[in-house]
Amino acid sequence: MEFLGQKRDLGQLHSDLEYSSFGLVSIRMSTEEEKPAEKLPNIDLQQWAFALSLPDGLVSNKAEQKQKLMDYITSNDMAPYYKYLCERLKWTPDQSLLGKMEKANEEKLAALAAKLQDAETNLGESEVHDALEERANYYCRIGDKDKAVEAYRQTNEKTVGLGGKIDLVFSQIRLGLFYGDSDLIQRNIEKANSLVEQGGDWDRRNRLKVYEGMFAISRRDFRLASRKLLDS
Repeated sequence: MEFLGQKRDLGQLHSDLEYSSFGLVSIRMSTEEEKPAEKLPNIDLQQWAFALSLPDGLVSNKAEQKQKLMDYITSNDMAPYYKYLCERLKWTPDQSLLGKMEKANEEKLAALAAKLQDAETNLGESEVHDALEERANYYCRIGDKDKAVEAYRQTNEKTVGLGGKIDLVFSQIRLGLFYGDSDLIQRNIEKANSLVEQGGDWDRRNRLKVYEGMFAISRRDFRLASRKLLDS
């Protein structure tokens, strides 16, 4: 499957670069004051899924790969991503497991909605922003790409600082790389370049170059990829 094969190439680059964890691409943080970003989405998922898409003769440990994949999915209640995988890998969904994860998603999202409403009613803009970002990250964590993109857009509307806006765009680039959505990647790379030109710091400029390099690899534009990665 092409979408999984592409992610394997990206995952290999991720390993070779040996950066600290930052989603599909991992970037060294430029200051000790910044908190390490959560690894969203987790590239390991697509590496395991790619292995499962290969003929049995090419993979000696398919059972182990599937166990790792399912352990991660169930421990994070990734109902949307599980449905996505079942469609792509032609699995028959475990309806009992799916129902359990969907219920957990509903409960968590209800709690996040209540937190957002409380922030809007009783707290300030900063708390509203944080609640919106937490919801966006949750959609990303469970593998609901479309809702994550919309939630990041809503979060951006409440984001004041330029650095924060750039980080939200980066989140959408990582989603695009994870799912092989070239249009989502391209749109957000363009947004990121515009924002960076308005005053992005050195660290974020380098992150963008790595994302551009990885996107170029996915399109087999190795000359551009090498230029971007060597310049990062």
